[in-house]
Amino acid sequence: MRSIKAYRAKKLEILKARLKNSISSKNLNGITADYEKFNEAIGLPLNRNTGLPQSMTPYQIQYHDAIEKHHKVIVNKSRKIGATEAVIRSIALNVFGRYAGHDIMIVAGNLLRIATEILKRVNELFYDNKDGFAYVDSENKYRRSEIIRQVKFGASPEIEFCNDTRIMAFAALKTAGSQSFRGPDDVTCIFVSEAAHTGMKNDHVIMTALEPNLANRDDGDFILESTPNGKRGFYYDYWKSAISPLKKKYNTVDDRIAIANLQKDDFDLDWYPLMWDYNVGIKHKVLSKKFLESQKKSPKLDFEQEYCCSFSSSYTQAIKPTDLTFKNTKAKDYVKSIDLLAATGRNYGPTWKYYGK
Repeated sequence: MRSIKAYRAKKLEILKARLKNSISSKNLNGITADYEKFNEAIGLPLNRNTGLPQSMTPYQIQYHDAIEKHHKVIVNKSRKIGATEAVIRSIALNVFGRYAGHDIMIVAGNLLRIATEILKRVNELFYDNKDGFAYVDSENKYRRSEIIRQVKFGASPEIEFCNDTRIMAFAALKTAGSQSFRGPDDVTCIFVSEAAHTGMKNDHVIMTALEPNLANRDDGDFILESTPNGKRGFYYDYWKSAISPLKKKYNTVDDRIAIANLQKDDFDLDWYPLMWDYNVGIKHKVLSKKFLESQKKSPKLDFEQEYCCSFSSSYTQAIKPTDLTFKNTKAKDYVKSIDLLAATGRNYGPTWKYYGK
C-alpha cells in the first residue's frame, strides 16, 4: 500500500499541471459516450483495401460492447482483422468517461516497440483535421491542444490527457521478473496485445504482476488479445479456462459454436471470450481474399494459427499433434510395435544400471 505522503505528492503534481493548462475535465464533457458516434467525430479508420474511411464493423462494435459489459475480455483473432484498432478506439472513448483521471496500461507481449506503436496509434486518433479540430460532432468541436496535454516516447512512453488520464506503454520482457508492471498506482484498464507471443518459457509471471494493478476496482477492464501461438503459455491457459466450460455446457468440441451460443445467452463469466477468424474479415472487406489465398500456399506460414484462430504447435515441429491418432490395441488389425531395445539385448527397465563414463 502506498504511503499518504506519496499519495499527496501525486495529487499536488496533478494540481500543478492543471494550473499550467487552463483546460480541465469539465471542458471535455461534450465528447460523446456513443462508440460509433465517437469514431465518426475523431475520424473513421481507413480501409487498407480501398483507402477510404470505413464505419466500425459489427465485430468491432461487439468488442467494445463486451468490454463495457463484462470488463474482463479475452480475444482469439486472425491477423490484420482490425481487432486492435477496435480496442484502442474503445480505450480512447473511455479516456473521457469511465477511465477519466486514471491510468491505462498498454502491454505488448513481445517488444516495447510494439507497445509504443500502439500508443502512437492512439495519439494519431487526435490529430487536428484540415479545419484545425481533432474532434467534431454535431454540437461540439475540440482541438488537439484541448484534449492532449503532453506526449512522451522513448524509454517510458506515455500520453497525458487534459483531464489527467494517462495511457502508458509497457513490454512483457523476456525475463522472469516483470517488475516494471508494478509502477502505475491508479490503473483502471490493462490491454495486453499479442499476449501469446511473450517468448518466455514461463510467462505466467506476467499475469502475476499485472493482475494486482486492478485489485482495488470491481469494474476495472482487463483485455487479453492475441493470435494463438501453440498450446502453451498463460494466454492459452486463460483461453482454455474460459472456453472449456462453455464447450461442456453446449455439448460441442468447437470453440466457435460454444461462443455463438454464449452470445445468444449472454451470461457473465470470469473471462468473456471472443473469436474472429479470417472469414469475418473477408465478409466485412477488411481482409483481401486474393492475399489470403497466397498466404494459404506459403510453406513458411502456419495459416491455421495465424488466420484461423487455431492453437497449432510450433511451426518448426515435423509432425503436428493434430495429425496423430492412437490405434486401439484391441483392434483386429493392430500390430504391436517393434521393441528395438529388446532386439539389441538392452533393457532400460527399473533394474537397469549405467556403467559408462
